[in-house]
Amino acid sequence: MDTCVILAAGKGKRFKSKTSKLLYPIMGKPLLEWTIEATSSFKKRIFVLGYQKDEVGKFVRKNGRIVIQDELLGTGDALLRTKSYIDEDDFLVVPGDVPLVSKTTLKRLTNLHKKEHPSATILAVRKKDPSGYGRIIQSNGKIKIVEEKDANEKERKINLVNTGIYCFKTKDVFERLNLLDKNNVQGEYYLTDVFETLPSISLLEIDDEIEVMGINTREELAFAEGIIRQRISKRLMENGVSIKDPSSVYIEENVKIGRDTVIFPYTFILGKTKVGECCTIGPYSFIENAKIGDGAKIVASFVCSSTIDKGCNIEPYSYIIKGVCK
Repeated sequence: MDTCVILAAGKGKRFKSKTSKLLYPIMGKPLLEWTIEATSSFKKRIFVLGYQKDEVGKFVRKNGRIVIQDELLGTGDALLRTKSYIDEDDFLVVPGDVPLVSKTTLKRLTNLHKKEHPSATILAVRKKDPSGYGRIIQSNGKIKIVEEKDANEKERKINLVNTGIYCFKTKDVFERLNLLDKNNVQGEYYLTDVFETLPSISLLEIDDEIEVMGINTREELAFAEGIIRQRISKRLMENGVSIKDPSSVYIEENVKIGRDTVIFPYTFILGKTKVGECCTIGPYSFIENAKIGDGAKIVASFVCSSTIDKGCNIEPYSYIIKGVCK
């Protein structure tokens, strides 16, 4: 399976922003870029854009084909617009706002789909609090998805939820997308309605509900950023960097730090900063797009777009912009 459709057209009303939530930074990268990286193994990626299509389009253009949903009529309509661009028997669908999803999980999903050959395979998870998610209803060997706004009281108690990530058999899904209607609370064409009419459906249930969380609010964005921040710190420490208090340190994804460097609390390292080996950084320091040589020491200072040479000692309260310290 080489084709992946990334649904990135929605307005994200709950995010309450004039800017598309997909362009908001998470640890130095736009939210959507994390999803793009998770799907990097797919040879063909199709992005469905709508809200702020020009701004989002500038970002994704180099990563795949763009299809425009001019009127935001729901996920069913969004997927239908990709029909003429999919020439493979099966394909993957991923929302653009799932920055924590892993390549491993997507591989598990596609492998199950290849093995069982159903019309669709749904990635599902059980959530302690399923609020905001469509519920997966299993009855008499049938599977359907009910969106929360359309769910009755009994259905709302179900905690097995839809992640919005699926594999589809191309012929089966597009034959049925044309038959969808907008008879629901939102007045939209729900992609999830198609499952009621598909001949066969498989289900992959994963354990980690955090991995597949969608970002709909600022609170969820901050939570996801916290998870990625922990992952970055863990990776750095595994590679020989000492971080005295990971919970108080902010190090973005593109930062490079050499072995035996020590990072003290309340330190921010951003952008494309490169820190050498055996450095001491912090506490209370802010460093962005800087090059720090081996053995340098920076304490309680601001360093931006500057070069700090090997062995330099930057004393507290220094403010260095576009400078060179030798």
